[in-house]
Amino acid sequence: MTSTRLAVYDSEAVTLSVCGIAINDMRVVDEFVSIDQEGDAFEDEAAADGGVIRFATHETRYTATIKLKGASAENPKLAALHGLDTNSLNGAGIGAFLLKDTNGSTIYSSPTCWIAKAPTKGFGKNTGDVEWKIRLVARPSNMLAGGN
Repeated sequence: MTSTRLAVYDSEAVTLSVCGIAINDMRVVDEFVSIDQEGDAFEDEAAADGGVIRFATHETRYTATIKLKGASAENPKLAALHGLDTNSLNGAGIGAFLLKDTNGSTIYSSPTCWIAKAPTKGFGKNTGDVEWKIRLVARPSNMLAGGN
């Protein structure tokens, strides 16, 4: 059967927030954010008789990689947040993470995230890109790769 379905995607409809900082300015063109679960949801072992045991890992750690142009106004905000976190006690830089495709059904949300480390920054003819590694702790049910 031939499909007549039409899906519409617009990167401008993807909202992204890290610890209350909206990430809107100068996101890179190709892939400005990716989210990867740290480990598998399930692992398995083989028994001597060939049987297989499957077990849940209960993995709740994710890494979001946010790519911005070097001139983005969001870079100094994220740097200030990371500085606050590394120079204060008791997790001053921990907050919520939210990515939502307002034109579709994708939503990734975590009540707990922080900047894992300061990004590498190069200097040359142009400003280049900056990659921020954000650590998330979330239930897999809050990390939904939907569609449009």
